[in-house]
Amino acid sequence: MVSTNLLPGLITLHMLLAVLIVFVIIYAVARHRPVLSEKMIPSASRSVHYWLIGAIILSVVQVALGTQVREAIDEIARQLGEARRDSWVNNLGISFYIHRSFSLLVLFVHGYLIYRLQQNNFYKNKIIHKNIVFLLVLLILEILSGVGMAYFNIPAFLQPLHLLLAIIVIRYTVLHPFSIEPTPAFTGEPKS
Repeated sequence: MVSTNLLPGLITLHMLLAVLIVFVIIYAVARHRPVLSEKMIPSASRSVHYWLIGAIILSVVQVALGTQVREAIDEIARQLGEARRDSWVNNLGISFYIHRSFSLLVLFVHGYLIYRLQQNNFYKNKIIHKNIVFLLVLLILEILSGVGMAYFNIPAFLQPLHLLLAIIVIRYTVLHPFSIEPTPAFTGEPKS
């Protein structure tokens, strides 16, 4: 835990700034890595890029919602104490239900994105195929770790795992726009 005395909202701000730093690092690495041959990476349609952007935005919103749940947990833990840990989730309120339900939207958008990538023959590229499968597995593990926290009284070992998985999911989602070249229609450049 960063601090037990953080004001509500500061944990969310702290986490969003950390995600922003991760984005900047990913962008810097992606911009300076060797570019793969155009033959290795098929062009993505405009709608695939929009779905990628949507998945990134939804993932960041989900992290922000999760930090609000974390803030609520901190407050409930102060009020009820460790001895009543089994009742923490029951006292969470609406932020927990929004975070839980929003995870299904995040999963749907990523699932649809994966479906669209399959339609665009991205599965023929072994590197992209492995990354897509890994992203789907990460999403499922992320949701399962959240379910585990909800049903098993928020075990301490699942909290950092849940957060780590969320950041890795964002990393794999953010990296895709740098791995998939847009079609000329998306960039406005003429076809060669």
